[in-house]
Amino acid sequence: GSPEIFEAKLFPFPGATYQLIPADQSEVLAAWLSKQVAAVLSISDLAEIKVEGTTNYRLNEGGVFLERSGETLLGLLQDLTANTRKIADAVAKLTVTCAVPGSPSTIPVNLASFVSVSTTLNALSTRFETLLKDA
Repeated sequence: GSPEIFEAKLFPFPGATYQLIPADQSEVLAAWLSKQVAAVLSISDLAEIKVEGTTNYRLNEGGVFLERSGETLLGLLQDLTANTRKIADAVAKLTVTCAVPGSPSTIPVNLASFVSVSTTLNALSTRFETLLKDA
């Protein structure tokens, strides 16, 4: 048998687009390919998964990071939340006029607020599709 090795440094394979990063004190099973190079076969506890390329993502106990072409999932969700607040604000300020009580009302006085948010939400939808589309 081979001796156990402690505190070995793991490096991604040259040209690899992903990294599996073990947690501290994790048990790693490796097969030696040469005296200096081993392939990781199993990791008992992952600290992070990292993928880099056209789409970059990291998954760890802190959360998920997803990015493509400078656009991040977090940024899109923040924009979506901000525009949802704008809708709520516009609804709260909704003002219409009626010629006589009981008659049909006119279009909202603050119609431009709704049109603006609708346009922004359509653009956000396209940005989500671009970020989350299949390769």
